[in-house]
Amino acid sequence: MIRIYNKLEEYRLQYRRMLRSISDDITPPTFEQHFGIPEFGYVLTRVERQMGGGRIPDQLALVRDLRNCSDVNPFETIEFISGGRAQPNPEDYTFMEYSTGMHLRHLVETQGMQAAINHITRHSNRNKKWALKKFRDFLPVPNEQALTSERLFREFQLSIAKQFRTL
Repeated sequence: MIRIYNKLEEYRLQYRRMLRSISDDITPPTFEQHFGIPEFGYVLTRVERQMGGGRIPDQLALVRDLRNCSDVNPFETIEFISGGRAQPNPEDYTFMEYSTGMHLRHLVETQGMQAAINHITRHSNRNKKWALKKFRDFLPVPNEQALTSERLFREFQLSIAKQFRTL
């Protein structure tokens, strides 16, 4: 199972709980002092891979194998969808294609890619692959901050290295 969630929102919830539990005569730390990151204007996404039920890779079959876990990419099955154009030219599409594409772009920008994928799946007779190919120009434009499978694996390896240094 793969979980992707807004870690910053989880921290906000923890911070509100902490504030409720502190007595009024104590000055609580700020959000940034407590978590080491600003409360707003910052993106912190957590990606987790849960393995179990006989699906643990052979390379990690034994506890002693954990020292080699940074060689195993637990996120290789995640599909990253991007490829758009900065501003698609309306002259390159039919009215319906352009209108649909811009609607999908708006969904991605306001509600996120997952909401757009759900919309596509629900309204394209479950033909997501076709729709993503047809409207690819309207999807998010890749940039250097974009998460890719390579970047996610690198971040995973850095995280593992930090954890093993603390043991």
